[in-house]
Amino acid sequence: MRNPKLRETVEDISFGLLSTTINLCLGLVSFSSTVSSSGKSHKAIWQAVEQSSKDTGISKESLKYAFWKAKNLGLLRRKRARSRYSWELTGEGARRLESKLPQYQKERPWDGKLYLVTYDIPEKKRYHRNKLRVFLMTIGARQFQQSVYLILWDPTEVLRHFIQVHDLNGLVIVSDTGTNGAIGDADLDTLIWNVFRLKDLNERYGSFLKQAEQPKQEKSHLTFHYLSILKDDPQLPFQLLGPTWMGNRAYRRYLELKTKP
Repeated sequence: MRNPKLRETVEDISFGLLSTTINLCLGLVSFSSTVSSSGKSHKAIWQAVEQSSKDTGISKESLKYAFWKAKNLGLLRRKRARSRYSWELTGEGARRLESKLPQYQKERPWDGKLYLVTYDIPEKKRYHRNKLRVFLMTIGARQFQQSVYLILWDPTEVLRHFIQVHDLNGLVIVSDTGTNGAIGDADLDTLIWNVFRLKDLNERYGSFLKQAEQPKQEKSHLTFHYLSILKDDPQLPFQLLGPTWMGNRAYRRYLELKTKP
């Protein structure tokens, strides 16, 4: 997509999850009540696209072209069932969309240990130090103290290759804190909620749940809203989240949305 304004619009609609109109088309077919609805003719499904143009603020021409291109790429097809036509994702289209979206982890095993990643990287290797910080966040670690990150699984093997590639041998250390799941005198629940900033995340889930209860909410808007929160969720072991955690309720509401026509 060469139009930065159009890209920005797509990102706004999808809460930052998608960045191209083709991927947005796939999302709308999966999540939008308007686009996924069927009609008695080919014309009707293009009219649904035009209506979605009004809902999203993307020009009719841009959105129709993106649907046409997605169809030609084998990502979308027009389906006919009982004399009615509708859009649906092909297998390739479904795989492409799934690769762009976060997935809810139903199984979250934990050995009860906390691991610390400590580094002492000189200023002349600042570029590699910044790369390490980004990588640690990517694998689920969060900053505990300056130059110290906390993670709930042993990252030794994953870090070994990174350390070799970036020539950081001897500058990064992984420490196993033991089996009691605590560090010093810090209360485990408080430690986890603070380091992983679960309070803010919980409030976002609560906001989604409130919005989902409001009448006449567009299905795609709610779905993108939920998935944008899930993307930021470290998806910690359930036993660490406690009874006030709203992520599980939000996931059940999301499943209800998926089955809603």
